[in-house]
Amino acid sequence: MSARTGALAALLALAAAAPAAAQEWTTIRDFSYQLDIRQPQQDSDKLGIDFQVAYAASRTKTSGDPTGHRYALVLSGKGFQDFAGDVSALDNMTGQVALRGRYYRAGPAGPLPPAVQQRWLELLAVPDTEATTAQSAELDELQRRALANRRFVSYDAHYSYEATQDLEVGQHVFGAGASGELPGLHNLLDVIPALLSTRPAGYRVQPVRAYLGIDEVSPQDSTVGTRAYPRAKVEAAWSTLVLGSLVLRTTWEGQFLIKGPAELGGSGFHSFFQAWFNYPVSENVSLLVKFAEGSLPPKYTRSSVGKLGFSITLQ
Repeated sequence: MSARTGALAALLALAAAAPAAAQEWTTIRDFSYQLDIRQPQQDSDKLGIDFQVAYAASRTKTSGDPTGHRYALVLSGKGFQDFAGDVSALDNMTGQVALRGRYYRAGPAGPLPPAVQQRWLELLAVPDTEATTAQSAELDELQRRALANRRFVSYDAHYSYEATQDLEVGQHVFGAGASGELPGLHNLLDVIPALLSTRPAGYRVQPVRAYLGIDEVSPQDSTVGTRAYPRAKVEAAWSTLVLGSLVLRTTWEGQFLIKGPAELGGSGFHSFFQAWFNYPVSENVSLLVKFAEGSLPPKYTRSSVGKLGFSITLQ
């Protein structure tokens, strides 16, 4: 049926396989990027870029068994660039080096029985256009059972450098955190999008992923502080289908400055929210409508902007 469901089925089928007595490990290297090219805030006859790039070298089992712990060294960068001298909105770029771990297990109920897995593969082989209502409902139920069995969490220790777009103001950040899925919340968020969209058979609403971390921040410019201070951080991300083929993606992050510097108003909470629609025009290119609101380090200048453009993605 859908490629998304097929990939999930393959993953769970591997999780159900009995691991070998002696596991061998290999290193997998991945590179991904997302470039959102759109109008800048100051000058409409130029182009601005929202970017997110990452390179990861991960240790994984050669058998393909995804269960247990896996580790990766990740180099990443993200932010906004308007190529302008005076930027008042979305004034942030961040580079990061992180050691990340991931733990996955099938769950207390164990994997699906082999006969049930075989039935799942049979249903996946039926094209979306030929699947009956009963077949689609059966596939959805098998998917629900499999997802109820799994347990997944990731964790990291990281160093980041957060800077303004012109790199004149920056700060060093050392921290650690953990992320996982929030059960059930995605079904609540998807109530209205589901009413506005006809989904392919076997489509699964993406769960909300959340991250909780703690950082030690060391400002490198007196305009954002003269001493180090701790910062608590929480992030969340979610996506779904709207109106058939439109992909709605949302991210939210909140940061609480613990005994923050007087230059930033002392202790306080700052948040940043993004929502954007992607309409795919090819495998890696989409038309883009994006809204962003909130404040970002290091200056935490609050802004609210809407943007039009297109997105290029490689994952």
